[in-house]
Amino acid sequence: FFAITGRTDQARQLYRDLILSPNRDMLATLGQAEEVVAAAAANRRVQLNPRAGGVSSGAIKQASALDVIALLFVEATIPDQGGGVGINAPTYLLQTSQLRTALDTDPRKDAMAAVTIKWFETRTDARNVAACMTLATTLKLPVAVPMAKKMLESPNATPQQKAQAACKVAQAGTAADLPLLAPLLQEEGVAYNGAVIINGQRQNQVIQLRDVALAMSMLLAKKDPTDAGMKSRYPNNPADTLKYSYYNFHFEDVDGTAEKMDAVRTAAVAKWYEWAEANVKGYPKAPPLKAKADGEKKADPPKDK
Repeated sequence: FFAITGRTDQARQLYRDLILSPNRDMLATLGQAEEVVAAAAANRRVQLNPRAGGVSSGAIKQASALDVIALLFVEATIPDQGGGVGINAPTYLLQTSQLRTALDTDPRKDAMAAVTIKWFETRTDARNVAACMTLATTLKLPVAVPMAKKMLESPNATPQQKAQAACKVAQAGTAADLPLLAPLLQEEGVAYNGAVIINGQRQNQVIQLRDVALAMSMLLAKKDPTDAGMKSRYPNNPADTLKYSYYNFHFEDVDGTAEKMDAVRTAAVAKWYEWAEANVKGYPKAPPLKAKADGEKKADPPKDK
């Protein structure tokens, strides 16, 4: 415990309070087999979550910060048990408990923050990591960028999850974090595919992961993505929740072939690399352009005579 919190007066008081709390039985499983600890933690989660027992939302009693800290401490000692959705998500208690207030006002807040950060750092499930990127900002903990980095390096992360991570790096990071986004500039996976209205017509707007990476790199560098030929879905709304969203900036596809769109993206990324290599210390050099495989390039449709 003290290896996580430091041996401070705050930490000693928090440890004493945990041992004397109803969490004592769960804490007593530490050092036993992993499955025993995991079972105790899972059981305690159910006890702390009235909604899991069918209680209506109006009757929910928030779990105390001390109870949540005890659970996070125990879970941080074993491998991540995996993510879930809704009330089953491991992040649910962090959103619905008294922890957020305690991290601002409790006399033991520094020790509590250390335990919470340790729990964040030990998450490996992609769904948990994705939720933690947002929760880190909500709880005012300095781990949003490290969690985003973990997501970007995850082999199981989807293009959308990586796009969300890129947005979090742009929103919470600094120019020193720009190299984190560089590998995404070559990723053609679809981060967003949704309907938009163009010239009065409903069309699908496809945003690739490399589009998001370019836009977020430019925002992080205090540049305007529209200077790269991108369009903003919310040009007159400065709210960060919209500005730093993966479905905001896009290349407008108007009467263009896939090859033309690819050329537009390639040119924009090349221009960005030229600027970044000259202005960002340690920025990776642009990779060589990928050659088209035989038969990959499609001919433009014939023009009307």
